[in-house]
Amino acid sequence: MSEADARLLGVAGDRAGFAVTAGEFDGDGDIAVGAPENDSAAEDVGAVYLLLSNETERSGTANLLAEADAILTGVGEGDMVGFPVASLPVTEADSDSDDGTGAAADVDALLVGAPRNDN
Repeated sequence: MSEADARLLGVAGDRAGFAVTAGEFDGDGDIAVGAPENDSAAEDVGAVYLLLSNETERSGTANLLAEADAILTGVGEGDMVGFPVASLPVTEADSDSDDGTGAAADVDALLVGAPRNDN
């Protein structure tokens, strides 16, 4: 940790960093940080903090709650959103398909798991 350019801190006890993925979510290199035990909406509802680069260089210590460009949370107690997070490249074939996503070929899809969500 002493050699890191930046430290990203979650809320105490939310296990921020349990899952992390990098991708091109808006086309210029971004990070999604899972915090499956985040209690913002309910106990262990979970959260994913999305940090878009926007050509902004982060250094030092940053609070994820304050620095995140978007925060995705679960809907019910124990959802554990952010237990897994992953990025999936969207190919040209995907963007031309009639899948209803309208995703552009130069971005990645963000996959967010909620292993205990029963809805």
